[in-house]
Amino acid sequence: MELARRSGFAELHSLVEELHLRRQEQGTAVEDFGQQAQLKTLIHLVHSYGDRQVSEEKPDGQLLLGLKKASLHLHELRPRGLLRSVLTTLDVSWAELLTAFSLILSEQRLRPLLGDRLCHMEDYVQRQRFLYFVFTRRMIRRAERPKYVVDSGELCEFVRSSHPWDRGWARHVPLLPLQSNEYLLSPELLYDDLLQRYLELAMVCQSSEYQKYSLAVAEHR
Repeated sequence: MELARRSGFAELHSLVEELHLRRQEQGTAVEDFGQQAQLKTLIHLVHSYGDRQVSEEKPDGQLLLGLKKASLHLHELRPRGLLRSVLTTLDVSWAELLTAFSLILSEQRLRPLLGDRLCHMEDYVQRQRFLYFVFTRRMIRRAERPKYVVDSGELCEFVRSSHPWDRGWARHVPLLPLQSNEYLLSPELLYDDLLQRYLELAMVCQSSEYQKYSLAVAEHR
């Protein structure tokens, strides 16, 4: 924690970049799960305790090395159960996962099953979709500010006044707030959060099918 307190934006941005490069090279490979889990943990730790002021400073290599040594045990993390099964076979992009999630939510049979949660899930996917467009546009434009930093002005271009970012529009998605109305946007944190919610929804659907099967069997006894 002391190392995280000594860290700043430069180290935070460097960790996000390293995670992005690892994901581009390794994808969501099971054998790289621990390495990526370590980086995600350090991102959240430095964001929580470090300086969030955006600057042009270069990251402190020794500080980053210390953070990684202190969290080396995270390399041993291994996915289990459904997550492991999905990561073994998964080969979809952020955009493709958004499409798959939207298709499931459009199924009429889910409406009575999810109730009020359906609106929250639809809103969540919409927020993710906005952030996907923001990120891809920034990669094309290559703005002057640091690569993974977006400001509230950029975000508000994609949302109506009824959902202003400064009133919590970004809540419930792993968009990390910085100082001066700016945010750190890690595509990997967003993708992994989307995947986790997708799996939770898939389990709800699977449970619903199992219950229907059980009821049908019971009715024929």
